[in-house]
Amino acid sequence: MKSVILILLGFNLVVADDMSIADEREKCEQKSSSTAEKIVCINKEELVWDSLMNRDFKRIMNNLSADEKAKFRNVQKTWLAYRDAIFEISKIIEVKHYGKEDGSLLNARIKKDIVKYQSEILMSLAADWE
Repeated sequence: MKSVILILLGFNLVVADDMSIADEREKCEQKSSSTAEKIVCINKEELVWDSLMNRDFKRIMNNLSADEKAKFRNVQKTWLAYRDAIFEISKIIEVKHYGKEDGSLLNARIKKDIVKYQSEILMSLAADWE
C-alpha cells in the first residue's frame, strides 16, 4: 500500500499502517493531563480515519459502473445509519453508567473504533486501485 502523508488537526503522520496513527494518538494522550484533553486526542484519530475512509470511498466510486455506484452508496448509507445508532446507544449507556452524558473516554473510543473499522474495510476494497 502506498504511504499517504496526512496533516490533520496537529497529527503529522506518514500513514503506513494502523500503528502510525495509534502511536500519534498515544503520544498525544501521554501529554494530556485531563480526560477532556485525552478525548481531543482520540477525536483527532477518528478524524484521520474518517479522512482515509473518504479518500478510499472516492477511489472505489471512481472505478465502479453507475449501477455499482448506486449499490455502493447504499452500503455506505446503511453503514452511516449503523454508525449513528451505535453512537446513540453509547450515549445512553454512558448516561446509565456515569449518570450523565459527559463525553467519556469510552464513548470517544467507541466512536473512533467504529470509524476506524469501516475505514479499514474501504482501504482493503480500494487497495487494488491505488
